[in-house]
Amino acid sequence: MAILYELPPFLRGTLSRGVYVRWLHRKAQAHVRRDRRRWKRTLSASAYKQAIHQAVLESDGRDFYTRERLEWSLLSKYDNRDSRREGGAYKRKFALLPTVDHVNPGADEPDFRICGWRTNDCKNDLTVAELAEFCEKFLRARSPQD
Repeated sequence: MAILYELPPFLRGTLSRGVYVRWLHRKAQAHVRRDRRRWKRTLSASAYKQAIHQAVLESDGRDFYTRERLEWSLLSKYDNRDSRREGGAYKRKFALLPTVDHVNPGADEPDFRICGWRTNDCKNDLTVAELAEFCEKFLRARSPQD
């Protein structure tokens, strides 16, 4: 039997295939559960897993939106107890933790990009166009007045 989800080349020496496949499975399951609740549709965990794996391969290990190199060694390292104890300082350590973003929330087909946790928190449920518009407003408001 062929291995369905081979470890992406850029992860060799960083993660084992087992860690990667476990992360892939957990991300697909989490997104399917959430999206079924949100949109009341029948969704395929297999299709989600394939789409996420494809997004990982296309990422070449980088955040799709910022092009920063992601810290794949952080997969499965986040600890909720440490987070509660340390607060925002702990979460900031995981800014470049790879995560999965819906390109356009509510789309009929799974369409994902890989980005850092910080990016995903900023983008949230926005489309790319909405995020860009918000970022432009933010930067204009922060720039010195002419």
